[in-house]
Amino acid sequence: MAKFIEFATPRKNPVDLSSGSAKEIVEEHVNFLKHQAKDGKISYAGSTSDNVGGLIVYEAKTNEEALELINQDPLTINNLMEISVHPFKTLDEI
Repeated sequence: MAKFIEFATPRKNPVDLSSGSAKEIVEEHVNFLKHQAKDGKISYAGSTSDNVGGLIVYEAKTNEEALELINQDPLTINNLMEISVHPFKTLDEI
């Protein structure tokens, strides 16, 4: 299984993710990530402590498979973040 890293950063006109419907979307996002991690599709996920973005490491066979998972994420569905996806190797794999 290959690894793919997702960088997520707020859009240029960021929404306050701590209130209103955005807060609900963030809660859905966290639940989505927990479910994917439980299923072994995410090996690591977290956000920066200064709230400038997040990082997720997906376990997938192909880039397309990783993108399918990413496109199910409530933050992606609701277009709240800029997303970039890249193949990833751990230090042990280099």
